Amino acid sequence: MKKKATCHKQAPKFPENTYRGYTRHDFQFDENDVIVLEPHNPAPGRRWIWQVEGFGALPDFNLAMLEQGWWRQAQGLRSVRVPSEA
Repeated sequence: MKKKATCHKQAPKFPENTYRGYTRHDFQFDENDVIVLEPHNPAPGRRWIWQVEGFGALPDFNLAMLEQGWWRQAQGLRSVRVPSEA
């Protein structure tokens, strides 16, 4: 018997911090630490930059992209799943 998918009427709430004046959300997804930074004025199309590991590696780049309205996500990969055929 198939389970029905549930639909959330509201987006989940995550703890908020700040990163150099920008809203920062820290949470875990699939056993991985995730950081999401919100731009003050999001660009049309909800543009995203996703980075694996090394959140603090490019602070000037991160700030420049946030200023241009890009959302920023950094995710650590503790539980990378590689297909057995690989």
